[in-house]
Amino acid sequence: YREMWPSFGIECEPTVWDNISIPQYNPMAALALVPDRVTVKNLFTRGSPNMLQNGAMFAYLLCYFLLAAATSGSAVPSGLVVPMMLIGGCIGRMSGNILTS
Repeated sequence: YREMWPSFGIECEPTVWDNISIPQYNPMAALALVPDRVTVKNLFTRGSPNMLQNGAMFAYLLCYFLLAAATSGSAVPSGLVVPMMLIGGCIGRMSGNILTS
């Protein structure tokens, strides 16, 4: 089980971008189609600016925020730590992307 930027079984030649060699990936899939702990790890990774585009992060943030708000307001027992880390990580990564561009 590799906890990296997911390639989802697509075997392709690694793309070299700013001296970082990773397989081709979909930024939205790197947020939504991996376990939450991997998404948190991807959002809080240092040394990889602009690996996730702001548009993909904003779409994920909007959907995840609405689902987290609905879940926390219902009578279903669920945790709030990981959703708050994901929401804060998305906002922080988008802020960092905007400030460094």
